[in-house]
Amino acid sequence: MPKPGVVSVDVPQDLSHVFELLGVLVNHEPFTHHLVRDRELSGPDRGVGADAQVHVRTFDVKDDIEVVEAAPPERIVERNHAHKAGGVGEGTYTHDFRETSCAPWR
Repeated sequence: MPKPGVVSVDVPQDLSHVFELLGVLVNHEPFTHHLVRDRELSGPDRGVGADAQVHVRTFDVKDDIEVVEAAPPERIVERNHAHKAGGVGEGTYTHDFRETSCAPWR
């Protein structure tokens, strides 16, 4: 099982613009297309309950991605369920307010 990690990126766009983009699951396709395919969306397009079923290319397995927390404009939490392996993981997009020159997201 992989160990948890943290990735950070500085984004020069306005905080509300970044949250609006990341808050809609279909908008994740351009930066995750190399990882997943056969994306099927259900539920609302944004916010808690938004859901995507995807096929993970690397492991050739199905995965459910569901938004379980959304706190505009600073936090989005997604829970991932790997069907074949039975694993559960979480991904969190959060704003780091210690930086003020741009919108750093983790």
